[in-house]
Amino acid sequence: LGGASKAAMAPRKRKRGEIVASSPLVEITLLHRAMRLELEAMCAVAERMEAEAKSRDVAGELGQLERRYRDFDVVFSSHSSAEDDFIFPALALRGMTSTFSQTAAQEHEEEVELMHQVEAAFEMARGRRWGAHELLRSRFRVLKERLSEHMLKEEEAIFPALAECSNDELKRMVGLVMGSRPSEVLEATIRMEVTHLDPQHARHVLSTMCEVASKTSFRDWLDVKSSRAVFAPRTVESPRPASPPPATHLPRCPHYGHTTRIVAPCCGTLVCCRRCHDQAGVCPAAMDARAVATMQCAHCGLQQPLRDACANCHIKVANYFCDICKLFNDTDNPIYHCPFCNICRRGFGLGVDRVHCMDCNLCVTLENLRSHPCGTEARRKAGIGSFAIF
Repeated sequence: LGGASKAAMAPRKRKRGEIVASSPLVEITLLHRAMRLELEAMCAVAERMEAEAKSRDVAGELGQLERRYRDFDVVFSSHSSAEDDFIFPALALRGMTSTFSQTAAQEHEEEVELMHQVEAAFEMARGRRWGAHELLRSRFRVLKERLSEHMLKEEEAIFPALAECSNDELKRMVGLVMGSRPSEVLEATIRMEVTHLDPQHARHVLSTMCEVASKTSFRDWLDVKSSRAVFAPRTVESPRPASPPPATHLPRCPHYGHTTRIVAPCCGTLVCCRRCHDQAGVCPAAMDARAVATMQCAHCGLQQPLRDACANCHIKVANYFCDICKLFNDTDNPIYHCPFCNICRRGFGLGVDRVHCMDCNLCVTLENLRSHPCGTEARRKAGIGSFAIF
């Protein structure tokens, strides 16, 4: 065969953009883009604050910026940990990018130190220390340059290796990354993507996430959160100090330890929780906890829509509150809401001591992730999940 014919028969090497657009990797690369754009936006705010701090009070803008930074911190930290725990080890098993994986892990540690330096600059700015806004702007600029360089280098190094993986392997990797994100981190991640990506790309990444998590209840969780506009850019209200908790003589819930009362949607009775209602036997119907809409503060007695702090006295109603399961918890038992099971479970949370397996649609412990009996048979034996619902 001639040279031209051999060239025509040779497989065409796909460009990085083609690899990303046609695979689950779009979830990772578009998150990188959203994080870079969020860094640029925060840098712009820090620069504007530095320029205006000498002529007016910028405490409000500082609070807004710090809240954005906190959201960015949890998103980036969770993403970096997932790469170190799942993406790089998976590639290393295929004999790829072992050197880069070690370098990336080291860079992640250095980036944590840079983020601590930004936090220190925030503390100085809150204390109105001289030169604090200049320092904050400078440290944001360094952080932006370092993280942007790292993400671009990471894409150039690992995407060619990932191109050798099958689509099913890529879906599993992205599923592990998603399955290690706590509900609040997933919220912040999607909010950042919706804020910075154009509508077409934002829809694409959400569609990809739904495809990866197609065996789970993720779409139900997403629909509930979308209906409440939790993915819209957030505004930060001026903090209102909570009143000292007055003495309360209401008994604590025997199941969840809190003193808040909820209004049962079926009979209007004030009860501690669904289990208290059903055990009392005063209502023939079993209470639907997710239909609860009203609570009564144990400290001031105000009845109001369910929320994590009283609208009147601003006291936190419980250590844990889930706005989907309508659950308050003040016991020592750790609890988290899994966005893929879409229920509350015992445990410290996804990415801490649990991971949601997208294949068998179960929450499993981190140490059992690679050894658990994955598949439909495991799900049949375990029922709706591997850990008790709270």
